[in-house]
Amino acid sequence: MKLVLLSDIHANLNALKAVRENLEKQQVEYCLLGDYIDYGPRPNEVIMELNQINPLVKLAGNHENSLMKNDLAKFATDRGRQSLLYTKSILNNKSNIFLSSLSYAPVELILYDKKILFIHGDFSDVFWGKMNYEEMKKETYKSYDFVISGHTHVPHLIDMYYNDNNPSKRNQKRVTFLNPGSVGQPRNHNNMAQYVEMDLERESISFIKVPYDFENEKLYFSNEIDEFYKNRLSEGI
Repeated sequence: MKLVLLSDIHANLNALKAVRENLEKQQVEYCLLGDYIDYGPRPNEVIMELNQINPLVKLAGNHENSLMKNDLAKFATDRGRQSLLYTKSILNNKSNIFLSSLSYAPVELILYDKKILFIHGDFSDVFWGKMNYEEMKKETYKSYDFVISGHTHVPHLIDMYYNDNNPSKRNQKRVTFLNPGSVGQPRNHNNMAQYVEMDLERESISFIKVPYDFENEKLYFSNEIDEFYKNRLSEGI
């Protein structure tokens, strides 16, 4: 089974289409990790594109949760709050139905005898938590084989080894923490659309970067969205 992990599309239609074109004719299971809307200019169009697939996992991110709860408290800037309010004002009925269909809690699956946690943030805050090294050390993740998260817009692949009473594995339990980065608003100083292809049977993980026309995407930004969100697409920041 090949999983495709997509996170943090942020209403960037050109980026999402470039990823889907790159996957054309491949047999894959999509896992969507949240933040499909906001910051970018085309939330309805992105959701229309996502409605063409039948994902295995369809998480809500912090932006969907904030919009649905009308809660702006955790946004650090006025431009962030204004962006969400603008996004809410332009969402159509089909988009709101899509948001209502998301999973607003982490998802656990067993695939190929591997226990996998899908979560947008982390267990300290399932929407806004940033899966950092200190968080990964917590034994609350020990029961999983893979912990797949989003939110930070920065890819990571880290194996953690916990103490475990299992002599056959040298008394260790391995958990692989994986973040695919961001499709629509990368922040790792690379301006390409980014995602992960994961072969569960072989435990093969590939970080994919796809060029897309971000200059064209920038043309769709409304003046009601701060230029910061438009300009950062060029630099991947």
